[in-house]
Amino acid sequence: MKNHLLFIEKIKKLAGIKEENFHQATRGTRHNVFISDRYVIRFRDDDNNILLREADLLKTIDNPIIPKVVWTGDVDGVAVMIEARLSGENLDLMWGKISQNDQINLVEQVVNFLLHLKTDFKRADVNNRRYRGNEFIPQ
Repeated sequence: MKNHLLFIEKIKKLAGIKEENFHQATRGTRHNVFISDRYVIRFRDDDNNILLREADLLKTIDNPIIPKVVWTGDVDGVAVMIEARLSGENLDLMWGKISQNDQINLVEQVVNFLLHLKTDFKRADVNNRRYRGNEFIPQ
């Protein structure tokens, strides 16, 4: 996708977002991420199903530390997800400034959350389809 700015403007219009200035995230991601003060726009042009499944899963989680999905859609054949931005500092920029104990605590929280998602099979049941990792499990 060569002209991301035009694409972001198209997404904003479709999602009804006004008065937001987005900039591209420069680190910590493998796909296209654009950030404003209130929102995060993510899109993948390589595998739409992965992003849409992630959005469906995030919609089932009610937790203040998990971003709320505010819009998903297909824009020119590309899956797009918009999330509410969580408040706080960018962990990528703050990591070296926090104590080793806090770093360990944060890693443990992430690992425990991921283990919970992995073992709570109900949460893996998105749109009545079951997955093990990226593999679809027929019923």
